[in-house]
Amino acid sequence: MKGVIGSLWILEAVAQHQPVTAGELTNRSGLPKSTVQRTLVTLNEAGWPQANRKDTTRREIGAQVLAVRPPPRAPPGALPRPSSREGSARPSGEQW
Repeated sequence: MKGVIGSLWILEAVAQHQPVTAGELTNRSGLPKSTVQRTLVTLNEAGWPQANRKDTTRREIGAQVLAVRPPPRAPPGALPRPSSREGSARPSGEQW
C-alpha cells in the first residue's frame, strides 16, 4: 500500500509543479531517485503524466487524469439526457 501512496504523492507533485523532472521530485519527496523514475515510467505507461513537448526530461499531467473526473451534475429538476441507445433526436429548440 505504501507504493500506491507514494505513486499518488508523485502524481500530485507533478500536477502542482509541472513541468517537473524526476530529480526535482526526488528533492521534494526524499524518495530515492530510482523509485521516482520507476514510478514515473509506470504512471506514464498508464497515460497519467506525460513528457513535456519542449523538454522530454520534464513531466506534466496527461489527459488520462480527466477520465477520473466525475461527470458534470445537472441542475435540480433537469431532465436526464437520453442514452446513445435511445437516440439523440430531440425536439427543435430544446436544450440540455
